[in-house]
Amino acid sequence: LRLRARKWAKINDVPYPVQTFSGIIDARHMVAEPAIFYTEALPFFARSDKGNAYGKSTDVVLIQYPQFFSNVSKDDFLDNKNSGYYTIWQTLRDCSKCCTSSGTNAIWDITDPEFSFATSSRIEDTGTSQKYLAKYLSVHLPCFVAYGIAKDTEDYIEAVYRWSTGAVELFWSTLFSHQFKHFILIGCVVTIFGIACFSHYIFSYYLWLAYLVCCGLMAYYEKATGQRPLRRLNVSATIVMNTMYWFSNLSSLVWVVLVPVRIAVFSAAPVSQNPEESLGWAFVSLILRFPIGIVTDRIINMSSFLSPKTKKDQWNFSMVLWRSSQLFVCSWAYTLLSVTTGTQTAWNAFRFDGDNTMWSSYRVSNDEVTKARKNMAQMKSCFSFDYLQAVYIYYRLHVLSFMLAFTMPDILTKWLAAFIFCLQMGCIFVSVAFTNAHNASYILTTIIVCSLNIFLVADIALLLMPSLTKIIGRPARLEYLFAILSCIIIGSLLISHQLPNINYLLKVV
Repeated sequence: LRLRARKWAKINDVPYPVQTFSGIIDARHMVAEPAIFYTEALPFFARSDKGNAYGKSTDVVLIQYPQFFSNVSKDDFLDNKNSGYYTIWQTLRDCSKCCTSSGTNAIWDITDPEFSFATSSRIEDTGTSQKYLAKYLSVHLPCFVAYGIAKDTEDYIEAVYRWSTGAVELFWSTLFSHQFKHFILIGCVVTIFGIACFSHYIFSYYLWLAYLVCCGLMAYYEKATGQRPLRRLNVSATIVMNTMYWFSNLSSLVWVVLVPVRIAVFSAAPVSQNPEESLGWAFVSLILRFPIGIVTDRIINMSSFLSPKTKKDQWNFSMVLWRSSQLFVCSWAYTLLSVTTGTQTAWNAFRFDGDNTMWSSYRVSNDEVTKARKNMAQMKSCFSFDYLQAVYIYYRLHVLSFMLAFTMPDILTKWLAAFIFCLQMGCIFVSVAFTNAHNASYILTTIIVCSLNIFLVADIALLLMPSLTKIIGRPARLEYLFAILSCIIIGSLLISHQLPNINYLLKVV
Protein backbone atom coordinates (compact mmCIF):
# COMPACT_ATOMS: atom_id res chain seq x y z
CA LEU A 1 0.00 0.00 0.00
CA ARG A 2 2.85 2.39 0.78
CA LEU A 3 4.42 1.52 -2.59
CA ARG A 4 1.16 2.28 -4.41
CA ALA A 5 0.88 5.57 -2.51
CA ARG A 6 4.42 6.47 -3.60
CA LYS A 7 3.58 5.75 -7.27
CA TRP A 8 0.34 7.73 -7.02
CA ALA A 9 2.19 10.70 -5.51
CA LYS A 10 4.80 10.60 -8.29
CA ILE A 11 2.21 10.42 -11.08
CA ASN A 12 0.14 13.30 -9.65
CA ASP A 13 3.16 15.39 -8.64
CA VAL A 14 2.19 15.32 -4.95
CA PRO A 15 4.94 15.84 -2.35
CA TYR A 16 5.88 12.56 -0.70
CA PRO A 17 5.24 11.10 1.82
CA VAL A 18 1.46 11.05 1.65
CA GLN A 19 -0.61 9.50 4.40
CA THR A 20 -1.61 5.91 3.71
CA PHE A 21 -4.45 4.14 5.47
CA SER A 22 -5.57 0.53 5.77
CA GLY A 23 -9.20 -0.22 6.58
CA ILE A 24 -10.00 -3.68 7.95
CA ILE A 25 -13.36 -5.46 7.75
CA ASP A 26 -13.63 -9.15 8.67
CA ALA A 27 -15.35 -11.65 6.40
CA ARG A 28 -18.27 -11.98 8.85
CA HIS A 29 -18.91 -8.22 8.81
CA MET A 30 -20.42 -5.90 6.21
CA VAL A 31 -20.05 -2.12 6.12
CA ALA A 32 -23.53 -0.63 6.40
CA GLU A 33 -22.36 2.99 6.38
CA PRO A 34 -19.42 3.13 3.92
CA ALA A 35 -19.41 6.92 3.77
CA ILE A 36 -19.25 7.28 7.55
CA PHE A 37 -16.52 4.63 7.85
CA TYR A 38 -13.87 6.90 6.36
CA THR A 39 -15.52 10.33 6.53
CA GLU A 40 -15.83 10.34 10.32
CA ALA A 41 -12.37 8.85 10.87
CA LEU A 42 -10.09 10.81 8.52
CA PRO A 43 -10.20 14.15 10.42
CA PHE A 44 -8.65 12.43 13.44
CA PHE A 45 -5.59 11.55 11.35
CA ALA A 46 -4.88 15.19 10.46
CA ARG A 47 -1.26 16.13 11.15
CA SER A 48 0.38 19.46 11.89
CA ASP A 49 3.79 20.62 13.02
CA LYS A 50 2.03 22.45 15.84
CA GLY A 51 0.33 19.26 16.99
CA ASN A 52 -3.36 18.45 17.08
CA ALA A 53 -6.27 18.53 19.50
CA TYR A 54 -4.82 15.63 21.47
CA GLY A 55 -1.44 17.10 22.31
CA LYS A 56 1.73 18.50 20.83
CA SER A 57 3.27 16.39 18.05
CA THR A 58 1.12 13.37 18.89
CA ASP A 59 -0.38 11.54 15.91
CA VAL A 60 -3.31 9.13 15.76
CA VAL A 61 -2.47 5.67 14.42
CA LEU A 62 -5.79 3.86 14.91
CA ILE A 63 -9.51 4.58 14.64
CA GLN A 64 -11.64 1.76 16.05
CA TYR A 65 -15.39 1.40 15.56
CA PRO A 66 -17.42 -0.96 17.82
CA GLN A 67 -18.78 -4.26 16.54
CA PHE A 68 -22.47 -5.00 16.18
CA PHE A 69 -24.04 -8.43 15.61
CA SER A 70 -27.47 -8.57 14.03
CA ASN A 71 -28.24 -12.23 14.80
CA VAL A 72 -27.85 -12.13 18.60
CA SER A 73 -31.01 -12.18 20.69
CA LYS A 74 -31.50 -10.79 24.18
CA ASP A 75 -30.74 -14.26 25.61
CA ASP A 76 -27.04 -13.76 24.92
CA PHE A 77 -25.83 -16.23 27.54
CA LEU A 78 -22.20 -16.21 26.35
CA ASP A 79 -22.07 -12.44 25.80
CA ASN A 80 -21.52 -13.01 22.07
CA LYS A 81 -21.96 -9.30 21.45
CA ASN A 82 -19.11 -8.57 23.87
CA SER A 83 -20.96 -5.35 24.66
CA GLY A 84 -19.10 -4.79 27.91
CA TYR A 85 -15.81 -4.53 26.05
CA TYR A 86 -16.88 -2.74 22.87
CA THR A 87 -19.09 -0.09 24.45
CA ILE A 88 -17.97 0.24 28.09
CA TRP A 89 -14.26 -0.55 28.37
CA GLN A 90 -13.37 0.98 25.01
CA THR A 91 -15.28 4.14 26.00
CA LEU A 92 -13.21 4.32 29.19
CA ARG A 93 -9.92 3.77 27.37
CA ASP A 94 -10.84 6.43 24.85
CA CYS A 95 -10.60 9.00 27.66
CA SER A 96 -6.83 8.46 27.49
CA LYS A 97 -6.80 7.66 23.76
CA CYS A 98 -5.27 4.24 24.39
CA CYS A 99 -7.91 1.99 22.82
CA THR A 100 -7.09 -1.52 21.65
CA SER A 101 -7.90 -2.69 18.15
CA SER A 102 -10.68 -5.28 17.89
CA GLY A 103 -9.42 -6.53 14.53
CA THR A 104 -12.36 -5.63 12.31
CA ASN A 105 -13.98 -2.18 11.88
CA ALA A 106 -10.59 -0.49 12.23
CA ILE A 107 -8.55 2.02 10.21
CA TRP A 108 -4.75 2.12 10.62
CA ASP A 109 -2.38 4.89 9.57
CA ILE A 110 0.45 2.91 7.98
CA THR A 111 2.36 5.91 6.59
CA ASP A 112 5.39 5.31 8.81
CA PRO A 113 7.87 3.14 6.83
CA GLU A 114 8.64 1.28 10.06
CA PHE A 115 5.01 0.35 10.66
CA SER A 116 4.29 -3.38 10.65
CA PHE A 117 1.64 -5.59 12.18
CA ALA A 118 2.73 -7.64 15.20
CA THR A 119 3.09 -11.36 14.50
CA SER A 120 4.22 -12.61 17.92
CA SER A 121 0.64 -13.54 18.86
CA ARG A 122 -2.47 -14.93 17.19
CA ILE A 123 -4.32 -11.80 18.39
CA GLU A 124 -2.29 -9.57 16.07
CA ASP A 125 -4.76 -6.70 16.51
CA THR A 126 -4.02 -6.42 20.23
CA GLY A 127 -0.29 -6.98 19.69
CA THR A 128 -0.11 -4.21 17.08
CA SER A 129 -2.04 -1.85 19.36
CA GLN A 130 0.43 -2.44 22.19
CA LYS A 131 3.31 -1.92 19.80
CA TYR A 132 2.28 1.67 19.09
CA LEU A 133 0.21 2.75 22.12
CA ALA A 134 3.08 4.56 23.83
CA LYS A 135 4.10 6.51 20.72
CA TYR A 136 0.75 7.19 19.05
CA LEU A 137 -2.87 7.78 20.03
CA SER A 138 -5.78 5.46 19.28
CA VAL A 139 -9.38 6.66 19.13
CA HIS A 140 -12.66 4.81 19.71
CA LEU A 141 -15.58 6.17 17.67
CA PRO A 142 -18.87 4.92 19.21
CA CYS A 143 -20.67 4.61 15.89
CA PHE A 144 -22.00 1.33 14.45
CA VAL A 145 -20.85 1.38 10.82
CA ALA A 146 -20.86 -2.38 10.14
CA TYR A 147 -23.06 -5.37 10.89
CA GLY A 148 -21.64 -8.77 11.70
CA ILE A 149 -22.80 -12.36 12.10
CA ALA A 150 -22.03 -13.78 15.55
CA LYS A 151 -20.42 -17.18 15.94
CA ASP A 152 -22.29 -20.27 17.09
CA THR A 153 -21.86 -21.44 20.68
CA GLU A 154 -19.01 -23.89 20.03
CA ASP A 155 -17.24 -21.55 17.63
CA TYR A 156 -17.52 -18.64 20.04
CA ILE A 157 -15.96 -20.63 22.90
CA GLU A 158 -13.14 -21.60 20.55
CA ALA A 159 -12.73 -17.91 19.69
CA VAL A 160 -12.54 -16.98 23.38
CA TYR A 161 -9.97 -19.74 23.83
CA ARG A 162 -7.98 -18.36 20.88
CA TRP A 163 -8.03 -14.86 22.39
CA SER A 164 -6.86 -16.25 25.72
CA THR A 165 -4.07 -18.22 24.01
CA GLY A 166 -3.05 -15.07 22.14
CA ALA A 167 -2.91 -13.16 25.42
CA VAL A 168 -0.55 -15.80 26.83
CA GLU A 169 1.67 -15.54 23.74
CA LEU A 170 1.60 -11.78 24.01
CA PHE A 171 2.48 -11.98 27.71
CA TRP A 172 5.69 -13.92 27.04
CA SER A 173 6.74 -11.74 24.10
CA THR A 174 6.07 -8.59 26.14
CA LEU A 175 7.83 -9.95 29.21
CA PHE A 176 11.12 -10.33 27.32
CA SER A 177 11.01 -6.99 25.50
CA HIS A 178 11.48 -3.31 26.24
CA GLN A 179 7.77 -3.19 27.22
CA PHE A 180 8.62 -5.06 30.42
CA LYS A 181 8.76 -1.61 32.07
CA HIS A 182 4.95 -1.54 32.02
CA PHE A 183 4.83 -4.65 34.21
CA ILE A 184 7.25 -3.02 36.66
CA LEU A 185 5.18 0.18 36.88
CA ILE A 186 1.83 -1.57 37.44
CA GLY A 187 3.54 -4.06 39.79
CA CYS A 188 4.71 -1.17 41.99
CA VAL A 189 1.20 0.33 42.07
CA VAL A 190 -0.39 -3.03 42.98
CA THR A 191 2.25 -3.63 45.67
CA ILE A 192 1.63 -0.26 47.31
CA PHE A 193 -2.12 -0.86 47.24
CA GLY A 194 -1.77 -4.38 48.63
CA ILE A 195 0.48 -3.25 51.49
CA ALA A 196 -1.98 -0.47 52.33
CA CYS A 197 -4.82 -3.04 52.47
CA PHE A 198 -3.16 -5.77 54.54
CA SER A 199 -0.27 -4.24 56.44
CA HIS A 200 -0.62 -3.58 60.20
CA TYR A 201 1.42 -0.37 59.99
CA ILE A 202 -0.25 3.00 59.44
CA PHE A 203 2.76 4.09 57.35
CA SER A 204 1.63 1.83 54.50
CA TYR A 205 -1.72 3.63 54.33
CA TYR A 206 0.00 7.02 54.20
CA LEU A 207 2.19 5.66 51.39
CA TRP A 208 -0.92 4.91 49.35
CA LEU A 209 -2.32 8.38 50.02
CA ALA A 210 1.02 9.89 48.94
CA TYR A 211 0.82 7.92 45.70
CA LEU A 212 -2.69 9.28 45.01
CA VAL A 213 -1.49 12.84 45.68
CA CYS A 214 1.42 12.33 43.26
CA CYS A 215 -1.00 11.05 40.61
CA GLY A 216 -3.18 14.14 41.08
CA LEU A 217 -0.21 16.51 40.75
CA MET A 218 1.06 14.67 37.67
CA ALA A 219 -2.38 14.80 36.04
CA TYR A 220 -2.60 18.56 36.71
CA TYR A 221 0.87 19.15 35.26
CA GLU A 222 0.26 17.08 32.14
CA LYS A 223 -3.06 18.77 31.45
CA ALA A 224 -1.50 22.20 31.95
CA THR A 225 1.22 21.38 29.40
CA GLY A 226 -1.25 20.17 26.75
CA GLN A 227 -0.87 16.44 27.31
CA ARG A 228 -3.40 13.73 28.08
CA PRO A 229 -3.54 13.45 31.91
CA LEU A 230 -2.01 10.20 33.22
CA ARG A 231 -1.96 8.69 29.73
CA ARG A 232 1.36 6.90 30.31
CA LEU A 233 -0.07 5.21 33.40
CA ASN A 234 -3.19 4.19 31.46
CA VAL A 235 -1.07 2.82 28.60
CA SER A 236 0.81 0.63 31.07
CA ALA A 237 -2.44 -0.51 32.69
CA THR A 238 -3.96 -1.34 29.27
CA ILE A 239 -0.93 -3.39 28.21
CA VAL A 240 -0.88 -5.32 31.49
CA MET A 241 -4.64 -6.00 31.31
CA ASN A 242 -4.41 -7.18 27.69
CA THR A 243 -1.62 -9.65 28.45
CA MET A 244 -2.60 -10.89 31.93
CA TYR A 245 -6.39 -11.12 32.11
CA TRP A 246 -6.07 -14.91 31.89
CA PHE A 247 -4.64 -14.82 35.43
CA SER A 248 -8.04 -13.76 36.76
CA ASN A 249 -9.76 -16.50 34.74
CA LEU A 250 -7.59 -19.12 36.44
CA SER A 251 -8.62 -17.74 39.82
CA SER A 252 -12.30 -18.47 39.08
CA LEU A 253 -11.78 -21.98 40.47
CA VAL A 254 -11.18 -20.51 43.94
CA TRP A 255 -14.72 -19.17 44.31
CA VAL A 256 -16.67 -22.00 42.66
CA VAL A 257 -14.64 -24.98 43.96
CA LEU A 258 -12.23 -24.24 46.81
CA VAL A 259 -14.50 -22.00 48.88
CA PRO A 260 -17.59 -24.32 48.80
CA VAL A 261 -15.46 -27.41 49.53
CA ARG A 262 -13.65 -25.63 52.37
CA ILE A 263 -16.96 -24.70 54.02
CA ALA A 264 -18.95 -27.86 53.31
CA VAL A 265 -16.32 -30.57 53.73
CA PHE A 266 -13.77 -29.11 56.14
CA SER A 267 -16.10 -26.83 58.17
CA ALA A 268 -13.65 -23.95 57.76
CA ALA A 269 -14.83 -20.44 57.00
CA PRO A 270 -12.99 -18.45 54.31
CA VAL A 271 -11.18 -15.25 55.28
CA SER A 272 -11.94 -15.65 59.01
CA GLN A 273 -11.81 -18.20 61.84
CA ASN A 274 -15.57 -18.61 62.26
CA PRO A 275 -18.60 -18.44 59.95
CA GLU A 276 -20.19 -15.44 61.69
CA GLU A 277 -17.12 -13.30 61.13
CA SER A 278 -16.77 -14.59 57.56
CA LEU A 279 -20.37 -13.68 56.74
CA GLY A 280 -19.85 -10.29 58.39
CA TRP A 281 -16.86 -9.52 56.18
CA ALA A 282 -18.78 -10.76 53.14
CA PHE A 283 -21.61 -8.30 53.76
CA VAL A 284 -19.11 -5.50 54.51
CA SER A 285 -17.47 -6.15 51.14
CA LEU A 286 -20.88 -5.91 49.46
CA ILE A 287 -21.45 -2.54 51.13
CA LEU A 288 -18.03 -1.34 49.98
CA ARG A 289 -18.96 -2.24 46.40
CA PHE A 290 -21.82 0.26 46.48
CA PRO A 291 -19.61 3.16 45.22
CA ILE A 292 -18.32 0.88 42.45
CA GLY A 293 -21.93 0.28 41.42
CA ILE A 294 -22.52 4.05 41.23
CA VAL A 295 -19.42 4.50 39.05
CA THR A 296 -20.54 1.61 36.83
CA ASP A 297 -23.96 3.23 36.33
CA ARG A 298 -22.29 6.51 35.35
CA ILE A 299 -20.09 4.68 32.82
CA ILE A 300 -23.15 2.92 31.38
CA ASN A 301 -24.99 6.25 31.08
CA MET A 302 -21.97 7.75 29.28
CA SER A 303 -21.78 4.78 26.90
CA SER A 304 -25.51 5.02 26.15
CA PHE A 305 -25.18 8.74 25.47
CA LEU A 306 -22.23 8.24 23.10
CA SER A 307 -23.91 5.28 21.35
CA PRO A 308 -27.56 6.29 20.80
CA LYS A 309 -28.33 3.00 19.06
CA THR A 310 -27.73 1.09 22.29
CA LYS A 311 -30.35 3.27 23.95
CA LYS A 312 -32.74 2.93 21.03
CA ASP A 313 -32.40 -0.87 21.03
CA GLN A 314 -32.74 -0.91 24.84
CA TRP A 315 -29.46 -2.66 25.53
CA ASN A 316 -29.36 -4.05 29.06
CA PHE A 317 -25.80 -3.30 30.15
CA SER A 318 -26.41 -4.72 33.62
CA MET A 319 -27.33 -8.04 32.00
CA VAL A 320 -24.17 -7.74 29.88
CA LEU A 321 -22.02 -7.55 33.02
CA TRP A 322 -23.92 -10.52 34.50
CA ARG A 323 -23.30 -12.58 31.34
CA SER A 324 -19.60 -11.74 31.54
CA SER A 325 -19.55 -12.99 35.13
CA GLN A 326 -21.26 -16.22 34.06
CA LEU A 327 -18.68 -16.92 31.35
CA PHE A 328 -15.90 -16.05 33.82
CA VAL A 329 -17.09 -18.77 36.21
CA CYS A 330 -16.76 -21.41 33.45
CA SER A 331 -13.51 -20.08 31.98
CA TRP A 332 -10.99 -22.11 34.00
CA ALA A 333 -10.81 -25.13 31.66
CA TYR A 334 -10.18 -23.36 28.36
CA THR A 335 -7.90 -20.83 30.09
CA LEU A 336 -5.70 -23.60 31.47
CA LEU A 337 -5.57 -25.13 27.99
CA SER A 338 -4.65 -21.73 26.53
CA VAL A 339 -1.78 -21.32 29.03
CA THR A 340 -0.16 -24.59 27.97
CA THR A 341 -0.76 -24.01 24.24
CA GLY A 342 0.22 -20.33 24.32
CA THR A 343 3.42 -20.99 26.24
CA GLN A 344 4.44 -23.71 23.80
CA THR A 345 3.74 -21.62 20.68
CA ALA A 346 5.43 -18.56 22.19
CA TRP A 347 8.56 -20.64 22.87
CA ASN A 348 8.54 -22.04 19.33
CA ALA A 349 8.12 -18.55 17.88
CA PHE A 350 11.04 -17.30 19.98
CA ARG A 351 13.30 -20.18 18.94
CA PHE A 352 12.47 -20.18 15.23
CA ASP A 353 11.41 -16.53 14.80
CA GLY A 354 7.99 -17.82 13.77
CA ASP A 355 4.66 -16.18 12.98
CA ASN A 356 1.92 -16.93 15.53
CA THR A 357 -0.90 -15.26 13.61
CA MET A 358 -1.67 -18.56 11.88
CA TRP A 359 -4.19 -20.79 13.66
CA SER A 360 -6.46 -23.68 12.78
CA SER A 361 -9.70 -25.24 13.96
CA TYR A 362 -9.79 -28.11 16.45
CA ARG A 363 -12.46 -30.24 14.83
CA VAL A 364 -12.55 -33.15 12.41
CA SER A 365 -14.87 -32.00 9.66
CA ASN A 366 -18.17 -33.89 9.36
CA ASP A 367 -17.77 -33.65 5.59
CA GLU A 368 -14.50 -35.57 5.81
CA VAL A 369 -16.15 -38.32 7.88
CA THR A 370 -19.07 -38.56 5.41
CA LYS A 371 -16.67 -38.66 2.48
CA ALA A 372 -14.64 -41.46 4.11
CA ARG A 373 -17.83 -43.47 4.83
CA LYS A 374 -19.06 -43.13 1.24
CA ASN A 375 -15.63 -44.06 -0.07
CA MET A 376 -15.68 -47.20 2.10
CA ALA A 377 -19.22 -48.15 0.95
CA GLN A 378 -18.33 -47.79 -2.73
CA MET A 379 -15.61 -50.43 -2.58
CA LYS A 380 -16.56 -53.53 -4.59
CA SER A 381 -14.62 -56.08 -2.53
CA CYS A 382 -14.29 -56.31 1.24
CA PHE A 383 -10.99 -58.16 0.88
CA SER A 384 -9.12 -55.66 -1.27
CA PHE A 385 -6.29 -53.49 -0.08
CA ASP A 386 -8.20 -50.34 -1.08
CA TYR A 387 -11.13 -51.36 1.14
CA LEU A 388 -8.87 -51.96 4.14
CA GLN A 389 -7.26 -48.58 3.55
CA ALA A 390 -10.69 -46.89 3.37
CA VAL A 391 -11.75 -48.59 6.64
CA TYR A 392 -8.51 -47.44 8.25
CA ILE A 393 -9.09 -43.82 7.17
CA TYR A 394 -12.73 -43.87 8.35
CA TYR A 395 -12.02 -45.21 11.83
CA ARG A 396 -8.88 -43.10 12.15
CA LEU A 397 -11.02 -39.99 11.71
CA HIS A 398 -13.36 -41.20 14.47
CA VAL A 399 -10.47 -41.93 16.85
CA LEU A 400 -8.89 -38.57 16.05
CA SER A 401 -12.22 -36.82 16.69
CA PHE A 402 -12.54 -38.61 20.04
CA MET A 403 -9.00 -37.67 21.11
CA LEU A 404 -9.39 -34.04 20.03
CA ALA A 405 -12.50 -33.78 22.21
CA PHE A 406 -10.19 -33.70 25.26
CA THR A 407 -8.48 -30.57 23.91
CA MET A 408 -11.55 -28.82 22.49
CA PRO A 409 -12.50 -25.69 24.48
CA ASP A 410 -16.27 -26.14 24.13
CA ILE A 411 -16.15 -29.78 25.34
CA LEU A 412 -13.96 -28.88 28.32
CA THR A 413 -16.19 -25.91 29.19
CA LYS A 414 -19.32 -28.07 28.99
CA TRP A 415 -18.00 -30.66 31.41
CA LEU A 416 -16.60 -27.99 33.73
CA ALA A 417 -20.01 -26.31 33.88
CA ALA A 418 -21.65 -29.67 34.67
CA PHE A 419 -19.02 -30.40 37.32
CA ILE A 420 -19.48 -27.01 39.01
CA PHE A 421 -23.28 -27.40 38.96
CA CYS A 422 -23.16 -30.87 40.53
CA LEU A 423 -20.44 -29.86 43.00
CA GLN A 424 -22.61 -27.09 44.47
CA MET A 425 -25.48 -29.55 44.97
CA GLY A 426 -23.10 -32.03 46.57
CA CYS A 427 -21.60 -29.42 48.90
CA ILE A 428 -25.06 -28.42 50.16
CA PHE A 429 -25.94 -32.08 50.75
CA VAL A 430 -22.69 -32.88 52.60
CA SER A 431 -22.82 -29.72 54.71
CA VAL A 432 -26.44 -30.20 55.81
CA ALA A 433 -26.36 -33.97 56.27
CA PHE A 434 -22.91 -34.66 57.70
CA THR A 435 -20.13 -32.15 58.36
CA ASN A 436 -22.18 -29.14 59.56
CA ALA A 437 -25.36 -30.86 60.67
CA HIS A 438 -25.28 -29.14 64.08
CA ASN A 439 -23.93 -25.76 62.97
CA ALA A 440 -26.58 -23.48 61.46
CA SER A 441 -24.05 -20.75 60.58
CA TYR A 442 -21.99 -23.04 58.37
CA ILE A 443 -25.14 -24.46 56.76
CA LEU A 444 -26.36 -20.93 55.95
CA THR A 445 -22.97 -19.93 54.55
CA THR A 446 -22.87 -23.07 52.38
CA ILE A 447 -26.36 -22.45 51.00
CA ILE A 448 -25.61 -18.78 50.19
CA VAL A 449 -22.28 -19.48 48.43
CA CYS A 450 -23.44 -22.56 46.52
CA SER A 451 -26.76 -21.00 45.47
CA LEU A 452 -24.96 -18.00 43.99
CA ASN A 453 -22.62 -20.32 42.10
CA ILE A 454 -25.60 -22.29 40.77
CA PHE A 455 -27.21 -19.10 39.46
CA LEU A 456 -23.92 -18.15 37.80
CA VAL A 457 -23.34 -21.47 36.05
CA ALA A 458 -26.91 -22.63 35.31
CA ASP A 459 -27.40 -20.74 32.01
CA ILE A 460 -24.00 -21.83 30.64
CA ALA A 461 -24.68 -25.46 31.59
CA LEU A 462 -28.10 -25.32 29.89
CA LEU A 463 -26.64 -23.75 26.76
CA LEU A 464 -23.96 -26.42 26.39
CA MET A 465 -26.16 -29.32 27.55
CA PRO A 466 -29.70 -28.74 26.21
CA SER A 467 -30.96 -32.00 27.78
CA LEU A 468 -30.91 -30.26 31.19
CA THR A 469 -33.71 -27.94 30.03
CA LYS A 470 -36.18 -30.76 30.66
CA ILE A 471 -35.30 -30.55 34.36
CA ILE A 472 -34.86 -26.86 35.15
CA GLY A 473 -36.28 -25.09 32.07
CA ARG A 474 -34.69 -22.61 29.67
CA PRO A 475 -33.86 -20.04 30.79
CA ALA A 476 -33.48 -21.54 34.24
CA ARG A 477 -36.58 -20.72 36.27
CA LEU A 478 -35.99 -19.77 39.88
CA GLU A 479 -38.94 -21.92 40.97
CA TYR A 480 -37.29 -25.05 39.58
CA LEU A 481 -33.89 -24.25 41.08
CA PHE A 482 -35.37 -23.43 44.49
CA ALA A 483 -37.43 -26.63 44.40
CA ILE A 484 -34.33 -28.73 43.64
CA LEU A 485 -32.32 -27.01 46.38
CA SER A 486 -35.16 -27.46 48.86
CA CYS A 487 -35.40 -31.18 48.09
CA ILE A 488 -31.67 -31.57 48.65
CA ILE A 489 -31.81 -29.69 51.97
CA ILE A 490 -34.86 -31.59 53.27
CA GLY A 491 -33.35 -34.91 52.22
CA SER A 492 -30.10 -33.99 53.93
CA LEU A 493 -31.97 -33.09 57.13
CA LEU A 494 -33.77 -36.43 57.07
CA ILE A 495 -30.50 -38.33 56.63
CA SER A 496 -28.86 -36.39 59.48
CA HIS A 497 -31.90 -37.04 61.74
CA GLN A 498 -32.51 -33.33 62.17
CA LEU A 499 -36.20 -33.89 61.35
CA PRO A 500 -37.21 -36.58 63.88
CA ASN A 501 -40.96 -36.04 63.59
CA ILE A 502 -41.40 -37.20 60.02
CA ASN A 503 -45.15 -37.78 60.48
CA TYR A 504 -45.66 -34.12 61.35
CA LEU A 505 -43.70 -33.12 58.25
CA LEU A 506 -45.83 -35.39 56.05
CA LYS A 507 -49.02 -33.86 57.50
CA VAL A 508 -47.71 -30.36 56.70
CA VAL A 509 -46.91 -31.44 53.13
